[in-house]
Amino acid sequence: MRKLFTLVLGACWGLAGLHAQQSAQYTLHMLSPYYWNSGAAAIDQDLSLTASVRQQWGGLPGAPMSQFALLQVPLPQFRAAFGVKFENDELGAQRNSNLMATYNYQLELGSGILGLGASAGFTQYGLDGSQLRTPGGAYQDILINHNDDILSAGAMSGLAPTFDLGAYYQSEKWSFGVAMRNLTSASIQLSEFELQTTRTVFFNGQTSFPLGTSFLIQPSVLVRTDLTQIQTDVGLLIRYNDNIFGGASFRGYNSNSIDALGLIAGAKLNEKLSIAYAYDLVLSPLREVSNGSHELMVHYRIQQGTKSRKPKIIYNPRLL
Repeated sequence: MRKLFTLVLGACWGLAGLHAQQSAQYTLHMLSPYYWNSGAAAIDQDLSLTASVRQQWGGLPGAPMSQFALLQVPLPQFRAAFGVKFENDELGAQRNSNLMATYNYQLELGSGILGLGASAGFTQYGLDGSQLRTPGGAYQDILINHNDDILSAGAMSGLAPTFDLGAYYQSEKWSFGVAMRNLTSASIQLSEFELQTTRTVFFNGQTSFPLGTSFLIQPSVLVRTDLTQIQTDVGLLIRYNDNIFGGASFRGYNSNSIDALGLIAGAKLNEKLSIAYAYDLVLSPLREVSNGSHELMVHYRIQQGTKSRKPKIIYNPRLL
């Protein structure tokens, strides 16, 4: 009963606040900055594909399931980059899907590159009323009657445009950025009521420094806020010979926000393919009904970029 109550409470939360669910959270945030910041698209000048799947709070019915896919295409001749990102996020009876295209302009600034990006696309929000139960409802066999004027017994969905902005700076040792998702906080019409997407601001910082000749230490921090609540992720990765890495991430900053401790491991399988895995130890009260969270990310580099942003010169032998 406790698990069922948690499912119903989580699924109804979005209705109570009349807001679509917030952006999904990922423990491996430091490995895919383009996911949350449009300015980071192809900032390393690599043509690449990234895919990630996350099962949160395993063992808890209706727990979040999230997936995303990223395509990043450098356009060095225009000092720019193009990207496409798709995300699907499920929580109980709710489903939120996004498809967006990105363009960013990249400037050489000091010893690094500053990317200024914008994304535009659509977000679709769906709600399966058959999975919900209300205190005054009548439920017998296949009969579903919520006794609620606005809550349907079937599936509902709505579509709205969405826009993101981001600025991201990356050098050999540092990276930091600020981004805003759901810039316009668009309204989504579902049957008899409206939901609003949640405007969310992200701040990040990351650095790296060598430890001896074989190890590289990479601490990072990600702060996200909907201008009402704040959540922080502090991580630390240790890379060995740029092939194998491991570390941890801690989510939360006080007794009300502490959520999980993530254990991270990954490897570069070859020059193009790398893989990473994270397991979250739940530290919030949900640890009593959950056996942890799992996250897997695969990154495939189709073509490696060059350090120089200027195209190579090809000499015509006839001119020699």
